[in-house]
Amino acid sequence: MSERTPSPSGRIDGRRHHLAILFSDLCNSTAIASLMEPEQYAALLQSLRDIVSTAVTRHGGEIARIDGDGALCIFGYPSSHEDAGRRATEAALDIHTEVDALPMVGTGNDVRLHSGIHAGLVLLREGDMTRGRFEMLGDATNVAARLCDCAGAGEIVVSESALGADRHFFRTGPAHNLDIAGHAANIAVFAVQGREISSTRFDARTRAGLTPFAGRGPELARLHAWLANPPAGRTGPTLIAGPPGIGKTRMLGEFLKQAGDMGVAVHRGYCESYLGAPPLQPFVQLAQSMITVDSAATAAGAHTAISDDPSIAGDTGRLADGMRVLIDQAARDGGCILAIDDWQWADGASRKLLDALLPIIDLRARIVLVSRDSAPRFEVMPAGAVIHLPPLPGGDARAVTGALLSSADPFLTERICVESGGNPLFLEELCHAARRRRVNASAAAPSAWLDMLIQARFAQLRPDQAALVRQAAIIGHSMPAWLFTAVTGTGIEDPLIDGLAAADFLYPGDISGTLRFKHGIARDAVYRTIGLDERRALHHKVIDALHAAAMASGGAPNLDALAYHYAAGGDLGAAIPYAIKAGDAALLAGAVDRAQAHYRAAFEALAVNPGDAESAVLIWKLVNKYGLACIADPSPDQMPVLARMAIRMAALGHSQALVRSKYWIGAIAYGLGDGRRSAADLTSALLLAREHGQDRLIPQIELKLAQSLLAAGDYEAAGAMFDGVLPVIQASAGRNDREALAYGLCCHGFLLADQGHFAAADLRYADASALMAGAAIPLLASYLTQISAVSLMRGQWAEALDQAQRCIAACGSTHARYQAMMANALGAYARWQIDRDSGAIATLEAAARWFASDASRQRTSLVYGWLSEIMQRTGAAQQARHYAALAIRRVRDGGDRLGEAMAYQAVARLAVQADDRHRPEHYLASAYRSATHRASPREYALAEYCEAELALLDGNEARAATLLGRAAEAFGAMGAPAFVMRARALMPQASP
Repeated sequence: MSERTPSPSGRIDGRRHHLAILFSDLCNSTAIASLMEPEQYAALLQSLRDIVSTAVTRHGGEIARIDGDGALCIFGYPSSHEDAGRRATEAALDIHTEVDALPMVGTGNDVRLHSGIHAGLVLLREGDMTRGRFEMLGDATNVAARLCDCAGAGEIVVSESALGADRHFFRTGPAHNLDIAGHAANIAVFAVQGREISSTRFDARTRAGLTPFAGRGPELARLHAWLANPPAGRTGPTLIAGPPGIGKTRMLGEFLKQAGDMGVAVHRGYCESYLGAPPLQPFVQLAQSMITVDSAATAAGAHTAISDDPSIAGDTGRLADGMRVLIDQAARDGGCILAIDDWQWADGASRKLLDALLPIIDLRARIVLVSRDSAPRFEVMPAGAVIHLPPLPGGDARAVTGALLSSADPFLTERICVESGGNPLFLEELCHAARRRRVNASAAAPSAWLDMLIQARFAQLRPDQAALVRQAAIIGHSMPAWLFTAVTGTGIEDPLIDGLAAADFLYPGDISGTLRFKHGIARDAVYRTIGLDERRALHHKVIDALHAAAMASGGAPNLDALAYHYAAGGDLGAAIPYAIKAGDAALLAGAVDRAQAHYRAAFEALAVNPGDAESAVLIWKLVNKYGLACIADPSPDQMPVLARMAIRMAALGHSQALVRSKYWIGAIAYGLGDGRRSAADLTSALLLAREHGQDRLIPQIELKLAQSLLAAGDYEAAGAMFDGVLPVIQASAGRNDREALAYGLCCHGFLLADQGHFAAADLRYADASALMAGAAIPLLASYLTQISAVSLMRGQWAEALDQAQRCIAACGSTHARYQAMMANALGAYARWQIDRDSGAIATLEAAARWFASDASRQRTSLVYGWLSEIMQRTGAAQQARHYAALAIRRVRDGGDRLGEAMAYQAVARLAVQADDRHRPEHYLASAYRSATHRASPREYALAEYCEAELALLDGNEARAATLLGRAAEAFGAMGAPAFVMRARALMPQASP
């Protein structure tokens, strides 16, 4: 993240840079060359090179290499540009336009190019005759070349990551994913077809939809107060100031809209940095706006204000007089506002003209400027005239993020809010990347466009400031002040820190005695540009400081920090024990996401070491530790890690670990809601355990297999296995088996409750509760979600809501997303049953979307079944059918039958409403079959209640009375009085 850094010899040192890269190549070059004389082909190539050179230079880029009929160009070096991707795309459009117009000599073929543009981090070094002007090493270069290969004749293929928010300056085809060899994830790309007509970046972004406007109440109030009651005697402008992306233009637009609604005339201009805007650009735009609105403006004033006559343009006095005439006309009926955006890019003539205007316009005309620069070079700018926009506060940031993500995942929302630092533009881009990649809460996806924007800001720092930021980036997103000082030699009271806060990089932390990066993505972008040798040296400097502090205080070392810095510093052997200990501490605290990350890091570090007895013991430990951390928050990407562990242990001849790996893979499949796959994997683990004499593991595997059979809807086999294995484990349960036994008892209780055997289920849950003193939070959360679901089965809505809310509170520290989302869904259904809360429906639908897009789908047919019932009851027939189909599909996908009968009952009611007299019987028969498959008198009674409702609609009151009587009797025998009352409440309608 630096400018050109020549070595003493004048050569460019190898440094990392975030760049936009353009590859352009001649289509069908072999055929064209074969049809031309060599001199003609040489002339064609020279024309191509001249076109490329002119266009690339015009847009601020550099030609890195010319290879025959192809060119490799870079944007963002030696000068950093926040819009490097846009510059590369503009250059490509110019190049293609000019090449398309070339005459073809000697052949009838058209001369066409194909181009690819990507952005990312590269190591840039001095080139030579072989490597070109620059040597560029990094994946971004390879991807740009692949995009060029994929482009058709005349096509420009650009990655979404390269253009980011600037995509909307261009007409593009639909985004699609390309599978690039060597990349785990596809790359989103689109074809650029031309330029859009947009005056500003904000206009371009507006077409794509704006970030929801949130907050800014105090700032808007200040603007309205300024409009209504100008400070006595002051004609100076008001300035809206803040860093890029903070929402300055958005807030200006909101204010101007409100002012316009009040009858104030509004006129806007803007300053543009790209490609060198013409002098006086914002005032020409203001003048044109006023003339368009007010045809009575004097011809002389209009001509003087907007003339491009050099003799007038250089005469500030004449220009000011002409603008004053227009302003007086615009303000005559109640005042006007003149707004200029991006004032930080204003040319000198515009600044002089504004200075000349201020003394000669009256208070009916108000001027508001928007600038990244809080000191816009006015001789007098009172402090009260500057409105500094802070980041969005936590509540507003979360609301915006939730709206953009359309996800109910609170942990992903929170992480994006932290990473963005409340900057609305960063929020939007991170949300867009998260939606595109379908990421779960593991990370907010990086964006090359944001990296280049941050690099452009970083390049403006002084060398001493930049050095501090680089060292701070090594320490982390936030850091204790003593550690920052130990590493950098600079105290946090140093004026340099104030300068870095003003530059929007480093700030005093929310906790006293800490320092933090304003935006997590800024730290990551800076960190990625630090070279490997420098990075490792700095990490070891941090390690030394951490050890010294622990020795001086006599306290325990910081396990998380040491594990991270040893690994990042390249000392994997030292990192492993710290990573394992840090994972243990995180798991004990219930922070399962951090525990997973530490254990995985330890295993990956072990994977590069040669196999020996010591590493075998460590991997054996990691198999269990990692499995325990994963089961509370399962994800498909955990299975390959366990599979690699199994392969490694098989190679080392460790049969017990091999069985364990297979067990944990099955357990994770269970957690993901794939009961059938889980049962198959666990059956294999059971056979392996018996084959290798691992008798001690057999009861544990059988218990998890019983749970998987329950998830697969095989209640008979699951019940028999629970009955057989639970007494065995209860008789010999040691301290380490208590949690597994407690969860197994819960699952058996859930099976019994689903069948309507509530008294027996209560005994199982009581036994489980007795084992859970001091249990880990994930187990407590699982227990609470289950008893909440059982309360719903009984019709105990308030109890279910209370238990769901307790679970949500418990999940706050674990980041166990599935449990948190299921608790949200349970609570929402309970709220709807209590008071028909429409907000509960929105919560349920958000949970359903999350389950559909994320990894874990355990028991999700319940959510779909609830929604099918609610939508049918509220008259949303199409949505009811949609959710019913999802519930029924879960039977096929994983065997999850919990919402199946409910879904069939909903569509049976819909069929009656649609006057389809034959279909209701078909759907009811399916609901009865589902109840029979689960051996569930409870579900059978619910189906009878539904049939009674339909009989009443059909006028068959006698049949309805019989069905309701049977259902009420069954519910009474189960101990579900709420449903007894429902059946009896419907009964009088069935009486003669």
